[in-house]
Amino acid sequence: MIAIIDYGMGNPSSIRNMLGRLGHRAEMARTPADATAADRIILPGVGAFDEGMSRLGELGWTDALRNEGSGAARPLLGICLGMQLLFGGSEEGRLPGLGLVAGQVIRFQFPATHVPTPKIPHMGWRSVRPLAAGTTLFAGLEEQARFYFVHSYHCQCENPDERAAEADYGFAFTCAVRRGSLHGVQFHPEKSHRYGMKLLDNFAKLTP
Repeated sequence: MIAIIDYGMGNPSSIRNMLGRLGHRAEMARTPADATAADRIILPGVGAFDEGMSRLGELGWTDALRNEGSGAARPLLGICLGMQLLFGGSEEGRLPGLGLVAGQVIRFQFPATHVPTPKIPHMGWRSVRPLAAGTTLFAGLEEQARFYFVHSYHCQCENPDERAAEADYGFAFTCAVRRGSLHGVQFHPEKSHRYGMKLLDNFAKLTP
C-alpha cells in the first residue's frame, strides 16, 4: 500500500486516482500513524515552502519524514513542493526544510542578455532527460519523456550524483533527485498523462 501524505497542500486525490487506474492501492495519510501499514510514501505539494513545512510539523510529519529519509526503509517520493521540502531550505521562506537532500531551493533568475526572458512561473510541458541516478524511476522514459511543470523555484544539489533528471528553462536545471530510496520530482506526474503514469508505476514497483 502507498501512503499519500494529506497535509492540505495541493490535491493528492489526483495522485491516488492515477495509482488506482494502474492497479496500485493508495490511501491518504493525515498523520504518520495513518501510514504505518504502507510500504512506500508520497509527499505531494503545491504552494509556499514555509506553509508546507509548518503544516508537516503540525501533523507530526517533520520528524517522521526525517527518520524515513535517513533510514531509507521505505521508498519515498516528493512531488513539486514535496521535492523542494526534501532540501535544507528555500529562498522562498525562512523555515528549514527536511534536510534529506543536501542543497538549496532558489528562484529562477535570468540575465538581462537572455532574450526573450523566460516567464516566471515556469508553466507547461517540458522534455526531461534522465541521468544516472534516475535509472529506476525513469525506466522506460529514457527518450522523449515530457512532463507538466508549474514552479518559480528550482533545486540545486550539493552532490551532483544525486541529480536524477534535468530539463531546460533558460538553462539546464535539476528536475528530479535521488538519494538511495528517496526520490523527488519537480514536475507533476499526475498531470503528465502516460509519462506520469509510467513514472508512478515505476515508483510503485520499486524494491524497498
